[in-house]
Amino acid sequence: MKNKKIDETNILLVNLQIISTLASFVALIMYLFQRKMFPILCICLSLNLFVLAFNNYKIFKKKNYTMVYIIAGIVLIIYTILQMMGVSLWTK
Repeated sequence: MKNKKIDETNILLVNLQIISTLASFVALIMYLFQRKMFPILCICLSLNLFVLAFNNYKIFKKKNYTMVYIIAGIVLIIYTILQMMGVSLWTK
């Protein structure tokens, strides 16, 4: 097993991932009680996906999952923008 060096930057990035995950969880709880919080939930989730992608690339060296997280984050941002503009993708 390769010995990975743990420095302050890695600890900061993992803490940022934990904070963004908690923010997404809080936004999910708020969305369950107030449906108008959906854009906030989507923004928190996309931020969480981008932080996960960055951590996978820098810390964990998993390049395949990095692309999956980036694509999912971009799709979620596009969906949020379209929904805020009033475009409905699921109903006509």
